[in-house]
Amino acid sequence: MTEQCNMKCTYCFEKDFKNRLGKVSNKVIEKSLDLLFANDNGEEKKFTFFGGEPSLNVEGIRHALEYYIKLKNNGLKSTIYFDINTNLLVLTDELIELFKEIRTYAPFYISVSCDGFKELNDKQRIDLNGQGTYDRVINNAKKLRNAFDQNCKCTKVKICKHTVLNNQN
Repeated sequence: MTEQCNMKCTYCFEKDFKNRLGKVSNKVIEKSLDLLFANDNGEEKKFTFFGGEPSLNVEGIRHALEYYIKLKNNGLKSTIYFDINTNLLVLTDELIELFKEIRTYAPFYISVSCDGFKELNDKQRIDLNGQGTYDRVINNAKKLRNAFDQNCKCTKVKICKHTVLNNQN
């Protein structure tokens, strides 16, 4: 979704990452969904928001949802479930509302990166200033869970943890 990231994990393969500003274009998002649904056989398909920190491209996530809705309105038989791999370091009200909107149209899986307990996580998963991220991520995960728990059915939302395994955790 983007070449941007708001973290610099110690094990990241993008060691020379300079926090580039590139984001996937709406045209590429549309072509990706067209390719995904090229065989419109009525089956459920999966579309994952991944790459850099995808929540830094809210516009792209919104466009993917809007384009999917357009395809459905034009007779698409297949369905979708959306999935995002996020560090959840920053959780804005705009992002929460977008996640809720996605949930109204499709099942939605939110995979939150956390590498174990606080001590280890904060050694490996650091922000751009070299600070640990555990407390912020956990607080945002709780905030997100609470946002979905308040007056809405969560049957279409799954929040899970994504861990990079190594010899320390």
